[in-house]
Amino acid sequence: VNIQSRFFLLDCRKSQSKEMDQLRDFLGQLKKTVLQAVKKYPRLCEPVIKKLLPRLRKEDISQIVTKSDLTALVKKEVKMPAQKSDVLDDTVDFLHASGEVFLLDDLAAFNIPWLSHSLLGPVMASKKFPVHLEAADSRRKEGTATKEELSTVLKNFQVQQGNRAENINTEYAIKGLQMLGVAFELKDRPGVYCIPAHLPQKDRDQMWPEDLDMVTYVGRRVECLLDIDIFTIAFFVFFQSRLAVAVDRKAVLWKGGIKAVRIDETGVVVESLVELTKDGRAVDVIVRGSNGSKRQCQSFLTYIDDILMQTLEEKSQGTETRRSLLHVPDIQQRNQEPFGFSQEVVDAAVAKNLPVVTERNGDKFMKSTLEDLMVYETSPIDPQPNGREEDYQGYDPDRVFRCIQENGLHRWYDLGLSMGFTDAKLTVVDQSCPAFEDKLSKLFQIKCKEVSKHEAISCLLEACKNIVNPIFGGIVDELPKLLEVNDFDKSSGKES
Repeated sequence: VNIQSRFFLLDCRKSQSKEMDQLRDFLGQLKKTVLQAVKKYPRLCEPVIKKLLPRLRKEDISQIVTKSDLTALVKKEVKMPAQKSDVLDDTVDFLHASGEVFLLDDLAAFNIPWLSHSLLGPVMASKKFPVHLEAADSRRKEGTATKEELSTVLKNFQVQQGNRAENINTEYAIKGLQMLGVAFELKDRPGVYCIPAHLPQKDRDQMWPEDLDMVTYVGRRVECLLDIDIFTIAFFVFFQSRLAVAVDRKAVLWKGGIKAVRIDETGVVVESLVELTKDGRAVDVIVRGSNGSKRQCQSFLTYIDDILMQTLEEKSQGTETRRSLLHVPDIQQRNQEPFGFSQEVVDAAVAKNLPVVTERNGDKFMKSTLEDLMVYETSPIDPQPNGREEDYQGYDPDRVFRCIQENGLHRWYDLGLSMGFTDAKLTVVDQSCPAFEDKLSKLFQIKCKEVSKHEAISCLLEACKNIVNPIFGGIVDELPKLLEVNDFDKSSGKES
């Protein structure tokens, strides 16, 4: 890490201050120094940076185009032969890496200041600014706007800046807003976009009223590990948008929170509350349901946790976290700051079949049964929505996992790859499941959503065969006996 010796004291509310100008000048000099130090600086970029981009920024055209359009312009400028397309792509990528252009997947902006000033500015501006997003009262209160309203504010801003309204391609601009996490289209209302910056403030009691029919609770917390760790601003906004789009029922969003509902194929309703704590350093996930909905609550918690951890990996890279299970009596009693038992403490207690014992708020010890944590007491496997009941009789996946673990096959990552999972998915599983047995259980649960339970077990056994491990021995041959699963009986036409 190159630590600079300069120190700037800034008032971020004053963008045109002397100190801000000094910072801009310093960053400009730093950029030149960095680019000069790049050994493989493409010479092809020089005419693009000195001639093409300055010309495009001054022309009366949209400053956001497709990446292929930008590539074609660069090709024309440098007179690149068609067979050099890979070099051309590298050149465009370098322009992005050096800050000359900004790529958003298949879109490209000619100018980064334009991106923040003319795209983000008018959409996120408050009513104090002359040009701001004007949505109908009902939508403004919920932080949403239509596609037409977004297009209008973007065009009006161009006019206010002395340009033609047609100088911005609103289709590309709105797509860019979605990629930046500034807006996302509501699943149940096509053409209507949620703007997280305009979400209203809500009180937990207002959004999560007491419901006497909801008696089953489960909760998890993900929080920053050290004082130097912090979630990025984009992290929770992207999580809100992903969860809102992922659930079938309409989600309710507010600043720092989201409430979502799931109804399974049997009609069981469970609802979740996900909130960013006031200090912005932790996320609490609480799921509740009616009596007898333990499996559905745990399943929904796992589903939300997957989205949370994947978003954390993508949007807050480098942030180290610790995970804990929330004390169910605390969340049932609507404690604003429920106590969390660390995952390590719970795992140690489960391994020894003992109560969870930990220190709490000055009390020497606090004991909690596993029932209080609502964890490990239900099967981690969800039934198939379209599966037959007889497909799930006679199988005990936990015995598979224990048998593999006890016989020394701890290469769960290799198992996952052999089962067809990607590195990205395995990374998410690794972060969300600390114990070896939990990792296998999670992989098996995901596989059961893709194929039948019988096929999932066969896939796991086949993966075991593919891993060379002398200690493993004849486990594969032994597992069907332990599971009491026989081969398909052709004569009877049934599975025993």
